[in-house]
Amino acid sequence: MFPLSGNPWEAFPFLISHRTKNQTLNEYVSTLRNADPKTFARYVLGLPEQFTAEDVKRAFRNLSRKWHPDKHQKNKPLAKEIMQILEDARDKLLRQLGQ
Repeated sequence: MFPLSGNPWEAFPFLISHRTKNQTLNEYVSTLRNADPKTFARYVLGLPEQFTAEDVKRAFRNLSRKWHPDKHQKNKPLAKEIMQILEDARDKLLRQLGQ
């Protein structure tokens, strides 16, 4: 369940599935994060193009249950990093929706 290489981006399969083959994962994340923050946040939470505030909250809740640092004592720093990514994505999308 936990990313083996220690790269927190491996925790987000929906994000990874949109990467082109000629980009490293870190290059892809950096490019998308800077070019299109809304899409980046949506991909992190695995949401479709059309979503509601409830969809954002539900996706965050499900992913945070999976990646909460208390569930990953052996990799707590990485789990904290993943949680921060999730929180940032949730907050960005909820702000966009006026929540």
